[in-house]
Amino acid sequence: MTDDVKIFATAGLIILDALVLYEALSKYHSSLKPIDPDDTGEGLIDKLEEARKIVPSEIFPLAIELVRDLPSSPTLDKALGDLIELAKYLNSSYRLIRSDLMGRLYHRLLVGRSGKYQAALYTSIPAARLLAKLALGLPSRFNIYEAAENGKWRIVDFACGSGTLLLSVYREVELVGLGNLNSKALHKYLVEEGLWGFDVMRVAVVLAGVNLILQNPSVRISKFRLYSLPLGIRSSPRMGSLDFLDTEGILPKFHLCIMNPPFARSVGGNLIFGSLPPNERKILQEKLKTILNRRGMRGLGKAGLGAVFFILADKYLEVGGRIALVLPKAVLSGASWSKVREILLNNYHVEFVISSFEPGEWNFSEDTSMSEVLIIARKLERGEVSGHTIFVNLFRKPKAENEASYLGSLLLKLYAEAESYDIHDLRSKPYNLEVLGEKVGEAYSARVKGQNLVMYQVMSDAELNRAIVMIREGQVYLPQLGLLGSIPVVPLSTYIELIGPDRSQIHNAFRSGDFKEGCEYPALWGHKSDKIKTIEVRPNRCLTPLNEKGACLWRRGGRLLMAERVRLSTSRVVAVFSPKKVLSNVWWPLKVRSIEVGGRKVSDREMERIIALWMNSFFGLLSYLSQVVVTEGPWLSMKKYNLRGIPTLDISSLSPDKLDDILSLYHEASMSERDPISYQIREVMRRSVSRVDRALLEVLGLKLP
Repeated sequence: MTDDVKIFATAGLIILDALVLYEALSKYHSSLKPIDPDDTGEGLIDKLEEARKIVPSEIFPLAIELVRDLPSSPTLDKALGDLIELAKYLNSSYRLIRSDLMGRLYHRLLVGRSGKYQAALYTSIPAARLLAKLALGLPSRFNIYEAAENGKWRIVDFACGSGTLLLSVYREVELVGLGNLNSKALHKYLVEEGLWGFDVMRVAVVLAGVNLILQNPSVRISKFRLYSLPLGIRSSPRMGSLDFLDTEGILPKFHLCIMNPPFARSVGGNLIFGSLPPNERKILQEKLKTILNRRGMRGLGKAGLGAVFFILADKYLEVGGRIALVLPKAVLSGASWSKVREILLNNYHVEFVISSFEPGEWNFSEDTSMSEVLIIARKLERGEVSGHTIFVNLFRKPKAENEASYLGSLLLKLYAEAESYDIHDLRSKPYNLEVLGEKVGEAYSARVKGQNLVMYQVMSDAELNRAIVMIREGQVYLPQLGLLGSIPVVPLSTYIELIGPDRSQIHNAFRSGDFKEGCEYPALWGHKSDKIKTIEVRPNRCLTPLNEKGACLWRRGGRLLMAERVRLSTSRVVAVFSPKKVLSNVWWPLKVRSIEVGGRKVSDREMERIIALWMNSFFGLLSYLSQVVVTEGPWLSMKKYNLRGIPTLDISSLSPDKLDDILSLYHEASMSERDPISYQIREVMRRSVSRVDRALLEVLGLKLP
């Protein structure tokens, strides 16, 4: 569908939405006469004008303007008649008009470039309902229902779009009721005071208002708390909701912020405010940068607007209130998200982190393949200590609202018993989530230590995640086999002097060509699983410097290389050793220092081989996984920030004899073909430990049962 066609289709949707609302209102307001399918000219406009007097929705002025601008044409008259018939049909189903049908249609029809550059992702209806169920059902220091009766309970979505999340909140509140409020009083309160939404896309905000009115069209509404905000350079630079970062006293505090914020990032061409012309975009980017720097958030934009919207939510959230967010899974470990994690883990009790491991369905938003998480967290009182975080691994996402609501009910029951499922307690088992007899996921808990959340939820299996958590503490735990003992581990940074250049630096400084013996600048290029099968590798490309930077970067090459990206289903190794110094486009070259152990000097080459062997053992693989950034299902990345923290064997604690044994083991295993990582993991889950892993455990003084 071309952009022009999408614009016309969206216009048709606006008219349809107005007609649906008109038909719904006409059942309760005698001044609104039914619209006839032949009523496509001034008669239709007159009826829509009458509806404007009943509700303050902008849908009617928009629709009137569009109908007036349509040229007189039998084809267009027939199309309008068809829309009127469709509106009547939709109104024949109470369930249809109360669903987010118009929002779903709008998301599909959203103008391509606008949707892309606004970085707008729309939450699936089941995910929205699950978020609302948990956010409203968890214990709170204040009774939100009493607060609502007093007119003081407020929920906000600073990037509300067509109101999917706000509508889910409405439906959840409606399900349990609010104290003594009857259904009409509840509806009026929620629409006029309780539910606040902001967005830069005017049509989306208008649809959000219509969605809320349709929940009970018998009630006369006098106002909304839904606002379309300017984006761009008007009389002054305007950033939509983000303008509230730099203001005080304009907005009240909120008890809940539920949101799926835009994801645009400042890297890769900087698409923050990407729907605007370049000159306007640059002005707004500089304004946002200034505000963030003033708030001590320098560099936050690298994570994208999602991180900035989190800061906005935190600013306006009541102590004791909650945030319920859809975020990229990179928030759990990404370097650019570190400030967000710091605030979350210091100032909040992170109550739930929910991931989907359904193949190809790692997202909770529509129209993206990115891995995402649902996060629910409560803002702590001063001096309050955070409790257990429940991690939920879904093998299958809920497909409908009722299934999501039921799943939320199971998780709310689990919340009171979270400590019983602590992943650090080797006696505990994960909680099986079952829907109609089908196991759809697992849940377990942890008292989060440090700033790393991904190690608790990088894999779908709770036992594997337990093994990952344990290895970071120097405890060797294997699923199905239990705790085997402890080994000394230290951060990889202990032995690293230098990490080489990233891929963009390489591409900007070199041209790659076929490998020739004796080339001055050899490289290890690519990570194809049919080529990189062993721990020890040979250069496969020659580089030609394009400028002086090339020679400078060459000094940062290395023989030990760590995978910058890994696909679990195909990749075979996460670290390799090259007898020759190399650079790479998809591997991090490392320069490793030599050490002395028990009077024996361990050369840098020996150190590199030992580390390469360790990283490709099952225990080293777990260590590597504990620091990855999850981008898209089994597609994982290793950033320089994360690389330094990978737990590795404390080589300095070993005796010279053990060092020699490990080096012998390296020479034995270095040229053997490795299986794909996913296969290696499955074998261990079946209690089948490789010969090399068994030998390494024996050298370290541990034995399998």
